Amino acid sequence: MRRKDAELHDRLELEAGWRDGGLVPPYGAVKGQKLGLLLQSLLDGGLVNHVPVSVARQMGATRVIAVDVGSPLYSRDQLRTPIDVAYQMVSVIMKERTDRELATLTANDLLLSPALGEFSFANFPEAASTIAPGEAAAREAGGKLAAFAVPEAPWLAWRHTQRLADT
Repeated sequence: MRRKDAELHDRLELEAGWRDGGLVPPYGAVKGQKLGLLLQSLLDGGLVNHVPVSVARQMGATRVIAVDVGSPLYSRDQLRTPIDVAYQMVSVIMKERTDRELATLTANDLLLSPALGEFSFANFPEAASTIAPGEAAAREAGGKLAAFAVPEAPWLAWRHTQRLADT
């Protein structure tokens, strides 16, 4: 990680990347096969673009369902160590970028903001605790989400175009 620019890896299956390597350097996966050592280190896009609305638009999306799972900033009393201050610096930058992305949403888009309380990326081992609030936010937005639904056949046809050909 030597630069701030984002890279779009549109040929990487995200599910496989998360499962096999968390998209953390230096490995990723396509159809469960290791890509091998990359020429550069790649980190989760959350560092550069936490809610990548602009990326979805670049990929052709005309409507976006965005989910903001941003962490709250620490209070003054919580800034006790140099690690806390470093975490806060990263969080401030991520929040500024997130706010910029969210400002591009239109009336045709949908923003979900689950009530995650004090959960942050720093306590990732407790990520399972975010499932219920996420599900609650989705259920609350049920009618709005339904407006994004498409019939199964066109969805499967589109989804097929998003996968790499078997080799």
